[in-house]
Amino acid sequence: MCLRVPTFVGDGGFTKPSTVKTFYTAVKFSDIMHAIPQEDQGDQIKKYHQAAFFYIANAAFYFYVAIFRMPRHSFGRYVDPLFYTAGGLMVLVFPYLIYKGYRKFTMVLAGVYFVRTIAILAAIPFYTHIIMATSVMHVLTGYMLARAAWDLKP
Repeated sequence: MCLRVPTFVGDGGFTKPSTVKTFYTAVKFSDIMHAIPQEDQGDQIKKYHQAAFFYIANAAFYFYVAIFRMPRHSFGRYVDPLFYTAGGLMVLVFPYLIYKGYRKFTMVLAGVYFVRTIAILAAIPFYTHIIMATSVMHVLTGYMLARAAWDLKP
């Protein structure tokens, strides 16, 4: 699978807009979703391992809440299997990609976690213990993902 990505040619942004030429470069999907090279292993890969652990802990917490704390409900005859299959794939595939050090994937996932946390806190009119616990888990997981992806120090 290839994407067409615009590549701008000019003299560093100091040209008139009419003199900037745009070329489209074919980029393979595998080039975008690459793991960190073997020579960069070390402290940074440990951060990816820790982020994968936090992601799995977050998934286990969600499983606990969904099975034991939420009232029984159905999304529909066809949606239920799809919903649980997608959740199972996320629990199996996402930690693997994080653990292997897929940087751009981890960046996107960190952004999703932070936006999701803000949306949950803004949308829910009252905060229960479970809502606050999931929000704290989102913040911690998002921080660990961002820490690995952007190689933050602490």
